[in-house]
Amino acid sequence: MKTVKKFKQWEKKFTTAELVSARVRWMGGPPEPLPVRWDMSVDVWPQSQVQYSVYDAKDASDWQLFRTALKGVSTPEKLYALKRYYIVNCYEAHKVTWELHKVRIDNYILALRRGGQLDENYAVVR
Repeated sequence: MKTVKKFKQWEKKFTTAELVSARVRWMGGPPEPLPVRWDMSVDVWPQSQVQYSVYDAKDASDWQLFRTALKGVSTPEKLYALKRYYIVNCYEAHKVTWELHKVRIDNYILALRRGGQLDENYAVVR
């Protein structure tokens, strides 16, 4: 199945209540000021690893719910939520688990850059 089709299919799987709940979980009480750039390292991963991490891993639906819940929020809010996701899922995680989540985060950050929301230094453009 093509990646774009997989990507779009996930957006139809969640109810509004699920999306709102996820957004509150990851966005609830963001600090002021919100981040103006992504300040963590970003790696480029093999496409096969991205595909597995984003679509095929056992917990892919959890990531897709998180990703879909970020639709419509500002770029600084997305960076805030991604940092919280990293803290919750990557700190003190086993290497395999850490890598799975890091692949997802890096792929999302790179997509924001490709989409013009972040510049080449990962600073917020829009």
